[in-house]
Amino acid sequence: GILLSYLRLYCVTHFGAEESWMRQVGYPGYEAHKSEHDGFIEHILDLSREHERRGSPGLEPMRVGTWLQRWLEEHVSGTDRAFARFVLSRSA
Repeated sequence: GILLSYLRLYCVTHFGAEESWMRQVGYPGYEAHKSEHDGFIEHILDLSREHERRGSPGLEPMRVGTWLQRWLEEHVSGTDRAFARFVLSRSA
């Protein structure tokens, strides 16, 4: 529950700042990048609802950890890296 609460808060602050920056610099991949963020948020909300449901056995920590690790690896090494390359190409 604590991890899910943290992730919900982190999404609002980090994704909001990153998306604002993408709009500010006119990043052409903004919509696809935002779509990944939105999907992450939806998944976190689904997990939160599942965790909070009465009578639920709770969430398996490995399931959440594995999903989070995979998402972060793919997003950071792919989507975030593409945005970084765009920003760097504009400052050169």
